[in-house]
Amino acid sequence: SATRTALNQWRFPPDPDVTRYLENQLFFEGANRTPSLNRFFTLLILSVLIAAFGLYANSSAIVIAAMLVAPLMTPIVGLSLALVSGQPWRQLHSAVVILSAVVVALLLSYVIGQALPDLGTLQSEVLARTRPQLIDLGIALVAGAAGSYSLIRYESGALAGVAIGVSLVPPLCAAGLLFADG
Repeated sequence: SATRTALNQWRFPPDPDVTRYLENQLFFEGANRTPSLNRFFTLLILSVLIAAFGLYANSSAIVIAAMLVAPLMTPIVGLSLALVSGQPWRQLHSAVVILSAVVVALLLSYVIGQALPDLGTLQSEVLARTRPQLIDLGIALVAGAAGSYSLIRYESGALAGVAIGVSLVPPLCAAGLLFADG
């Protein structure tokens, strides 16, 4: 009986309610498209501002706060779902949202870097984001798996940790600040 219950949790085709829930969470479509994109880019801009100021101040706590605010995990997981489910239109849409977010983060952090006084010597928080290693890829893959599991199981308690594990906003801000610094 326990084995049958466990197997039913992983049945295929997936439960339509779960599929609908995931699509509503991960894709900016339908009537919710404009409000969802507005919320996404507002949170992105706020997280970029927090990360850039945290990097400039060399504060780990502020950079972590930016990671918690950053919304980039949503379109990245959406792209993954669209890829594995063979939905080219959603793949394209998610990729465009991700690319737009990268451009906004780089440009905004560049503008912040131009407006703030010279960084002088590179801060340790900025330097920490300039040397990715293979272990960082492993962390991102495991964090992505944890995020997918949490999302599918309706258990959002782990999502904050996942957001920190895969956050791209601080490295993007570091790149923008370094571009501004020459």
